[in-house]
Formats: sequence, structure tokens, C-alpha cells
Amino acid sequence: MPLRLHVVIISWDGYHDRARAIADALVGEVDALSVVTSNARGTAEDGPGEWVLVPQSWYFGRKFRAALDLVADDTVMLQIQADTHSDDWPAVARACARAFAERPDIGLWIPDITWTPWPVDVVSEGEIPGTPLLRVAQTDGIVWALHPDLLPSLRALDYEGNNLGWGIDWVALHEAAQQGRIAVRDLSCPVHHPQSRGYDNAEAAQHMKNFLGQLPGPAQREIMDRYHALAARARRALGQTDRQAPPPHRPPPLPFLRQPQIAEIALAGGEVFVRAAGRDFAARADVLIGEIAYPLAMLDGTPPRGLIPQRFPMHAVDTPTAYQQRNDLGEWQVDGWQSLRVIPDFAARTQSIPLSGHLLVDPQDGAQVFCAQLAVHRGKGDLVVRLMDSIGRLRHEVRTPFDTVFAGGNSPQGYKFVRLPLPETREQLSLELRIDCTESFETSAEQPAVFFLAEPRICAACDGPISPVLSQSDRVRGDTHWYHCTLPVPFGDAARRIVLRYGGWEEVLATEPAARVTLTADHGGALDLGSDTTLEASVWFNGVPGLALTLSPGTTRMHIPAAYLTGAPLFIELRDASGSFAYWRHWCAPTAKHDPAPPAISGPLARDLPARYAAVRKHLATPSLASPCPA
Repeated sequence: MPLRLHVVIISWDGYHDRARAIADALVGEVDALSVVTSNARGTAEDGPGEWVLVPQSWYFGRKFRAALDLVADDTVMLQIQADTHSDDWPAVARACARAFAERPDIGLWIPDITWTPWPVDVVSEGEIPGTPLLRVAQTDGIVWALHPDLLPSLRALDYEGNNLGWGIDWVALHEAAQQGRIAVRDLSCPVHHPQSRGYDNAEAAQHMKNFLGQLPGPAQREIMDRYHALAARARRALGQTDRQAPPPHRPPPLPFLRQPQIAEIALAGGEVFVRAAGRDFAARADVLIGEIAYPLAMLDGTPPRGLIPQRFPMHAVDTPTAYQQRNDLGEWQVDGWQSLRVIPDFAARTQSIPLSGHLLVDPQDGAQVFCAQLAVHRGKGDLVVRLMDSIGRLRHEVRTPFDTVFAGGNSPQGYKFVRLPLPETREQLSLELRIDCTESFETSAEQPAVFFLAEPRICAACDGPISPVLSQSDRVRGDTHWYHCTLPVPFGDAARRIVLRYGGWEEVLATEPAARVTLTADHGGALDLGSDTTLEASVWFNGVPGLALTLSPGTTRMHIPAAYLTGAPLFIELRDASGSFAYWRHWCAPTAKHDPAPPAISGPLARDLPARYAAVRKHLATPSLASPCPA
């Protein structure tokens, strides 16, 4: 007899309409439907199904406990967060019910979430042949379904000390493993989840510690072993230590500029920006693609803030309590990164170390974030970011800890990427930095605590899907000006290097990696792309950058954003991360909604699609190689 399915939507203040829309879509499609919600007014809300009002102070942990009490003992609980979106919620529910009916060994089921702290490449344990299911080591609790046999052990726990809810998924996974059940991710059901979090990670981690403390010692150790093993895998894959959003992928940095007249270079999306001294620079400089030269022209103003970050001007200044060294760090520096090494005085176990330099934060630049790469060994401490007004008053301060997991070195994987939002302001502020050393573990003056700060900069708050190739030098003297040129996007047999030339000097800005990308299946709302190597890419829709994508060797599924699922012809380009080279181009006609079990269009037929849209291609085509349409 098939298991019953009870959907519980977890909502909160401001999400009533979203929760109701999900409930409207599912009413009559499932065996039972409930909504657990809260609001600041404490007033009852209604809609399809059963609506349960809980205190506004309850977050996911307490609301999940309330949800458990609503579900019968013989029923699968499919829990949905109200900030998620699906083009077809009934299809999601049907896929969930079908998976539990066809696979009695499933303990936990999740759809294909677009953003989760535990992405597929980190949690995958292999496909289940003949199904769209993937075995996974983690599910998260965004949209997930639990077998009824798991619910009693979860009901038996106290959720008072775990209001934020971290650790619930780990306990459920542990219980499933004890019962010989598996966790799966259904790749036929795309569900969108925003890349955001409305609480503090440190507080959530403490709640998780409280929650797991109720379990027997062996269970706690087994869960933490699984957690640390998966976290290590995530660090290797994403270059991060905790469940924060990963930084946007970046092309390898350029080596330090060797031309004393050039202060800064940026390459992105077929645009080259060069900041150089002297007004005659453009007369002697150009950009080469193969044998074709493209001239530079002086730019009126500065490049877009979203493209060119402001770098913090680090300088090494020794203080009575710390030694500082900027660059020339040998094996302790990533080539192309501006880096600072700070060694606190061996005799001072705790101290505050100011860093030289400041950066102006202008209100007209809009929302911005501070980004940096951090590493440390034999010590603990915080990087402190301070915003001061024109008369030296502190307006804002934020701290981020150095993580001892990241010890630095000459590889980006040795550093923790931090991204700190800056408050929007109506006045110009000065950004200053310091390191607060809170503890030192050195055993001798020859083995001191060492802090590394690399690539500190201010960026636009909204990261785009492309990652510029950047290089900067602070050795240029005199006034500088920005120069610019627009390049075609090489594709096919075009040259695979972009070179900046100045007089007899040349700098290779970008070289396209050798990669072969093919279309293996077209599902209408999603494409299966085959690659012979790991590839960081940007995806362009009708000549506009749309999203960042990492291709793994084999097949990677790319979901087309909902805005393009109109049934109209769509031209898609897969470019490198900087948007400078095109690996692959394709015409398609994406469907208006995802099909949970889509019949794939064969590769040969998909390649014939451009012929069907000759009029559209003619309309979009331009004479230059920069055209988004293939010849």
C-alpha cells in the first residue's frame, strides 16, 4: 500500500502570499496539507489546508517540531520552506510520492535545489541507474521529505535550545543510516531557493551543539565525523570552511605587472580596461587577438563599479608589537595576489594591530561589500573592518575571524574567502583595517603566529555571473587615466589568446583552456552538457550574461532561468568565467515550464535547431565577431 503524503509549508512574517501560492498549487494534489506560520501581529492567517499560528520568535527549529505533531505515523512528511519556488509544485509532490513508492529503502528525499550550502558536487554518492535519483550524503532542510519511520526519533528530541534548527538534517540522516535507508536527490524536479540567510552562523552552530548533545555519545561522534568529512569535501570543492555562499569563481590572477606605466588591467565580457600613466598611452598600445589589433581609447570617467573592484592600498608598516611584510612572500603568496604577512610580537599574547592605508567608500557607488582572502597559523584573531567619517568618528564596524583550517601558501585553496556587506551611507566614509590577535599558540620566537591578508577590496554587492581577469600595480607614478576597447568573442578556429601590447612589451591577458563542450540532451527547460574537463564558465542568453556554471567531467545539467522559459527562440553561449572566449553556442526553444520526466531531444536534432530560426539569427547578427550569433 503506498504511503500517504502530508505537505507542511513553513512560513514566516512577510511570506504569507508565497506560502498561500504554494498551498493553492498543492490543494487536492496531496493527502494532507498544513502551513506552520508566524507574524509580528500575532493574527491568524488562512488559506488552503490547515494553518497553524505559532509565536513570532519561533524559527525553523521550533516550527519543524510543530510540523512533526501534525503528521500521522504512517505518512511521509514533505516539508517546504515558503521562500522556495517551483514552476510545478504538483509535479514535485508526485515525484516525491513516486520515489517512496518505488524505492522502499528511501529515508529522505529532496528535489534539485538551485542553491543550497550542500551542492551536488559535494554531496553526491552516485546515480541510481534507470532513475533520476542521486544518492547524497546531505539533504539540508529547505525542501525535503522524511519517511514515517524517521519521525518518532525526531519527535523524541527537545527543540527548545535549537530554535534556528541546525543539526536536524544530520540527526535525520543518522537515523536513516541506522535503519538502512538512503538519502536521495531527484534531478527531475528543479526548485529555486534564494542564496540568502537571515541569521548568524555562530549562533546556529551553538544551537546545533545543544541539539546533538541530547544524543548518545557514539551517535554524536558518528554525526560529527560525517559532518567534518563532508565539510572537508566542501572546502576542497568550494574553497570555504562553513555554510556560507561560495565566492564567485575567479580566473587565475595575472602575474604582477612588469610595465611601470600600467597601473591596472581588467578583462571581462569582451571589454578591456587599462589604467595607465600618460595621455599618449593609447597611441602606443593595443589589444591583440591572433594577428588582429584592436585600439584602445581614453575612457571618459571610470569603469563600472560592478566590474572593477576598489583594492585596499596595503602597505607594510612595522609597529612596536608586530612585523609586517607586503608581497615577495615566496611560497606563502599566490602569484598575482597582493598579500600582507603580519607577525605579532612573541611576547604579546593579545594585541590590536592597525594596518596602514585607507579606502574611500562613496555613497554614489550603491550597495557594496568588503572581500578578502584570510589565512593564519599558530594563532587566533579577527580582521576588523571600520568605517570612519570625515572627522574620525566610527560609523560602522564588522569583524570576521581568521580560520586555522586555512594556513595560506601559494594556492588559493589555502585561504578563506570572506565577503562582508557594508552599510549604505549618505556620506563619504573611510574604510580602515586592523587585526585583533586574540591568542597565540607559538612555542618559540622562531615559530611565531602568522596572519595573512590577501586581495582586500570593495566590490559591488550584487556579484554578476562573470569573473573579471584583474591585475594591479602600485608602482606607477604620476597621474593615471583609464583606457578601453571592446573585443569580439573568439569562437571556433579563432585565436585563443588575448594579449595587451605596449611598444615592444606584451602581457597575455587570457588564454582559453583546452576544453570540449557538447550538448548531450535538450529537455526544454534544462540542457545536459558534456565536458571532458572541469570547467568554470559563464552562461550568456541572447548576448547577455545570465549565470555562472561549473561543468564537471561527464554530464552537467543546466536549468534555464524561468525568465527565458517562454517558448521563444533562445541563443545560448557558454563562455569562460571572464566571458572572453566562447566554448559552445546553441539555439533552443525552452518550454514554459519544467517537465518532471522530460523526453530528451537527441543531440543531432538539437544541433539542427539553428536552421529553424534563420530569420531571428539574421535579425540578431552583426558584422563583427562580437555578435552573439554563430556564423
